[in-house]
Amino acid sequence: MKRDMDLIRTLLITIEGANAPIEATRLTLPEYDQQSILYHVVLLSEADLIKAEISYADNYDLPLMAQVERLTWQGHEFLDAARNDSVWQKAKDTVLSKAGTVSIAVFQAVLISIAKSQLNLQ
Repeated sequence: MKRDMDLIRTLLITIEGANAPIEATRLTLPEYDQQSILYHVVLLSEADLIKAEISYADNYDLPLMAQVERLTWQGHEFLDAARNDSVWQKAKDTVLSKAGTVSIAVFQAVLISIAKSQLNLQ
């Protein structure tokens, strides 16, 4: 879970910083292979965090490519909650110690809760 979440955060930051659409198979991120990157781009698209056009092999199981256009509103919201390194680390530690794995929506709720706590808003 920890490694997957770090990849998701890195992808969102990369997509946000792009000034043009990105071909996912051309993304090179240290520590991650191309298949993992492409798979997580598909997951981000399915979670409505990004807008992307995805092409699949004939059997529809394996994505061949993904053209990432931009973050969605939800993607910006998630990234805004995830941007602070200490909030990010605390959220990962909290989830790993209590549940091991959670959905993106639950993880985002944890991020927001921790950020609010640090701002004395809770």
